[in-house]
Formats: sequence, C-alpha cells, structure tokens
Amino acid sequence: MSKRFLEFGPYYLDTISKILLRDGASVSLTPKAYDILALLVEHRDRVVGKSELMQSIWPDCFVEERNLAQNIFTLRKALSEREGQTVYIETIPKRGYRFVANVSETDEPPARGPQAHSTSRLEETATQSIVVLPFRLFNFNESEQYFGAGVADALITRLSRLRQIVVRPTSAGLKYIAASQDAAAIGRQLGVEWVLEGSVQRLGDKVRVTAQLVRANDDSILWADRFDENLTDIFKLEDHISRRVITGLSLQLTFEESRQLAKNYTESAEAYQLYMKGRYAWNKRTLDGFNKGIEYFNQAIGVDPNYALAYAGLADTYMVLASYSLLPASEHGPKAKAAAIRALAIDELLAEAHASMGFIQTAYEWNWEVAEKEFKRAIALSPNYAMARHWYGLFLLAMGHLDDAIAEVEIAQRLDPLSLIINNNLGWALYFAHRYDRAIEQLTKVIELEPGFWRPYHDLAWCYLQKGMVEQAIALLSRGRRQYDFPAILTALGRAYAMAGARREALKILDELKELSEHRYLSPYYMAEIYLGIGDQDQMIKCLESAFAQRVWFLIFLNRDPMFHGIRADRRFKNLVRRMRLPAQPS
Repeated sequence: MSKRFLEFGPYYLDTISKILLRDGASVSLTPKAYDILALLVEHRDRVVGKSELMQSIWPDCFVEERNLAQNIFTLRKALSEREGQTVYIETIPKRGYRFVANVSETDEPPARGPQAHSTSRLEETATQSIVVLPFRLFNFNESEQYFGAGVADALITRLSRLRQIVVRPTSAGLKYIAASQDAAAIGRQLGVEWVLEGSVQRLGDKVRVTAQLVRANDDSILWADRFDENLTDIFKLEDHISRRVITGLSLQLTFEESRQLAKNYTESAEAYQLYMKGRYAWNKRTLDGFNKGIEYFNQAIGVDPNYALAYAGLADTYMVLASYSLLPASEHGPKAKAAAIRALAIDELLAEAHASMGFIQTAYEWNWEVAEKEFKRAIALSPNYAMARHWYGLFLLAMGHLDDAIAEVEIAQRLDPLSLIINNNLGWALYFAHRYDRAIEQLTKVIELEPGFWRPYHDLAWCYLQKGMVEQAIALLSRGRRQYDFPAILTALGRAYAMAGARREALKILDELKELSEHRYLSPYYMAEIYLGIGDQDQMIKCLESAFAQRVWFLIFLNRDPMFHGIRADRRFKNLVRRMRLPAQPS
C-alpha cells in the first residue's frame, strides 16, 4: 500500500496507525478484525481464500474456521452492514471473501465530521477509570524483574492519552507489585471501575501474555485473552492489549487519539527495555534509584538518540534529585533543561516533556510565564498525567494562587490517590494557605498511609510551630530524627529548639549540620532555617543568598512561607524576592 489512508464509503483505513476511521473518529475493532479488513482491502481485486486468511492472521497457531467467521461478522457489524446486505465484504461460498467497495488512496487525513465533533465534546469528561497492575512474571531472571512493571507503564502511557478514561499512574500500581490481594479489591481501594491485570511467561525468545479486564465492584471479568509475540515485538503486544481495552470499554476515539495510541516512541527493543529499567528505578524515589535511572536513560539514548521519552525521563530524574536537595540544582538543572529541550525537539506532542520543562522553568529557571505555558500544554495533551497536575499545583502555590493550587493538587490526588508525595504536598499547600488544622489532618493521614516516609514528619512539625505547638513539634521531630537520616528533619528540630528557648540545643544542631556539610551536599536553605530560629538575621540572609546562587528550589516559596512572616520588611529579603520576580505578598 503506497498511501497511508484507504478510503471507501464514509470510512478511512489508516495503514500506519492501524485504525478504522469514520467522520474523523475511530471505529472500535479488535486487532485481528483490523488485520482481516486490511488484508481484504489490500487484495480487493480478488477472492481471498479462507485458508490464506487464517494462515496470514494466525500464523503461529491453529484456529478453527469459526474464528474467522466470527471476525467477519464483527467487521460487518462495525461497517454497519445489515444482515443479508453486501456493501463491503462479499462471501464467496466454500472459498473465502472479497472486498467489493471502491477504494481510493490518499495521504491526507479525513476531515472531522459531525460525529467527530460530538465525540470531542464527550472527551471533556472522563466516564470510566482504570488501573493497570504490574504484570506477574514467569521464567524471567532476577535482572529482568522490571519487565512486568515496564509493560504496565507502557500501557498506562498509551491509555493516558485518552480523555474518556481516567488512568491511574504507574506509581499507583507499583504498590501492589508483590501483593497477593485480588484485583477487584485493589480496584476498590484505588477507587476505579476497572483493573487490567495479567502475567508474562517467557518462552525462549517469545513471550506469552495473559491479560484480563476485571470490574472492581463485583469481581466480574469483562474479557480475558492471550497474546503471543516475539520478545523483540513488545510494541505490537502492547498495541494489541491497549486496543482490546478500548474495544471492551466501547471507547470512541478521535483521529488524534488513535494516532497517539498507536505511536511507538522508539523502534528499538533494546532502547525500550533500557527505558523500562530507567522508569522502574526512578519510581523507587531513592538516591540509588535516581542514579540508576540516569544510567539507564542515558544507555537508552545511546541506542536510540531520537528516543524522546528517554530524554524526558532523564530530565525528570535530574530535577527531582535537585528538588530533594540531594544535589545542587546549579549542577543538575542545566542537564535537565538540555534533556527536556531535546525531548521536545523530537516530539512536540509529548506531554511528559512539557511537564518536565514546566517543572524545570519553575524550580530552576524561575521563568514563571514559560512554566505556566508548559504545564497547561502538558495537561491539554494528557489530562490524566498526575505529575503534571501536581507540579502545576506547586507552581500556582509559589505564585500565590493558593485556592487554585490546592484545587490542582487535589486533582492530582484523585488521579493518584495513594501517591505519598502528592498526598503530602496537599498538606504542604494547606500549610502555605495558613489552614493549619486541615494541613495537620492531611499530613497525619500521610503518616498513617506510610509511617516510613520522612517528609510528613517535617511538614507536620512546621504546622505545629506555626500554631505555637512547639513541644509537639520537638517530640515529632525527635522521633523522626531517630528514624531518618535526612537533614531537613534535623534542621526543623534546630528551629523548634530555638523557638522553645533551648538555644544551646539549637546551636548544637547547627554545628552538626556544618560538620555534615563537609562530607556531603547540604542545601544552604537548611542552615537559613536554623539561623532564623535563633534570631541571627544576617547569617540567615547570607544562607539565602547562597541558596539563590545554587538555584535551590525551595526559594520559589520564599514569599509564601509563613515562617518568614516576621522578616519580610528586611530590605535584603525584599531585594531577594524582587530578583526572583516573585509576585507580591498579599497584605
């Protein structure tokens, strides 16, 4: 076929994206039904025998003739042929089938008709929700454990492009990677209607995937299927599964959604598997995980220099490392920016890359106008991308749009209800809005959700300090200090001691931090917090100036953080805020 689109009647067959279109919207077809239609249209000048069809469509397995007949029936129904009517597919008794409609070839996409506009309006509100669980693995070695999570991540990336369905992010499913809990119970816990689960069995150079779509409220199975592919044809496998989901849920896609669904961001199986390893490591949210993620993303780029998703993953890793104050932003910010620029140069429609750039412009470049533009673009391209919503909420927080910020983080929370960092930062946003009681309630829930996560201890203590509950803050931070080796906990404890009048204890912690800074990177912002507590305003300003030089991302909240309320009249503080072009503090 020399042209991309084959037109017959009101239909267009897209031979690249492998979809059937009518009035600009895709017609739901199973992968096998599409393949049969494409074969019949391609050989429209002759009868295609039943044996030829079965050998072409099911080359590696035996199927009965009734499978072919059922798919032909499905095709005729999709093409709106009534019983006994022959408009497109003619049955030649005892021989096979022939495509009889006139076909024209074109490279121009179909115009959007009235039906497509109707579908577009439906897209504005998602009507269904789904979580994709990491696929269970059989016959894979220990170094390949990323594969099951990687398949799930790829399916999530594809399905998240659709507006008619809310897709929980990869981080939601990863919590159940070793769980024995049944799929329906997990779906109910995550508040979704559908759960896609499955397993992958390695058979030499082939993989056999079994998958099923489970209804969460009653544990019923909408469909179950088996897919066999070569290990190097993993893209085809993911395409088959995602289309099976769409057909099962009766989703009507626009032309653009269909194109995005069929898109492969690399044609290299090796690069793709390295990318999956990178995302698997990144999702651990540890220093070791971030470092391994950088290594894998760079290896993927080395194999395929035009792999946009790998560049976006690299940008995210560099910036989160900097935002966690594990490394100076001045060191990794330029690397993150270069990676995001490259990702967008390769694929301007990649939502992840726009979100990455929005975060970079917020946390490192401090270019507020560009940051907002990038976040809005990312959300328009992928409304289900929880991290874009989350980062946009933090941007709005820095800009002083507190109600909008809280609302945006709440959207991210609904998309990813078990995300520790999103749940925590909802409490953090409430803290900035001076809604301390609600913040305390939210942060306490995060601790209950995961007692081993350090961040809510720190932020909860900040709320206690603003409410004058100094003893509660010291008790909480002392407990946190015993559990976590993280400078932010120690810093907040030093400020709490200072506010309690225990200056000696505060200075002792300050000395500990100075000694620590000789062996590892320590954000000067942390030191500023203790100097604020002990009332040394000159040293505090010096630390904030050092933080400015290092592009420490916490500075973007400088004009919103309640702990700085008493020093905002300081000329040097005002000058720092002015140089960052932060919006004025409301009176």
